[in-house]
Amino acid sequence: MTFQDHMRRARSGGRLAGVLGRPVPIALFDMYRAGEELALTMAANPAEVVADYVAWHRDEEPPPLRPA
Repeated sequence: MTFQDHMRRARSGGRLAGVLGRPVPIALFDMYRAGEELALTMAANPAEVVADYVAWHRDEEPPPLRPA
């Protein structure tokens, strides 16, 4: 089981959002697979949770901030 699988499993039960109070992105980095950060992060998170990160990573304009 990959770390991405563990993150998807933790999110599916609502544990992360329950503990942290809201959905938060989990940005992944693997020092042995440099350059794969975006793909790893997108695989571990729902699209709506990482939209700002993906936009920043792709050097696009991020969506407007939403109140917590």
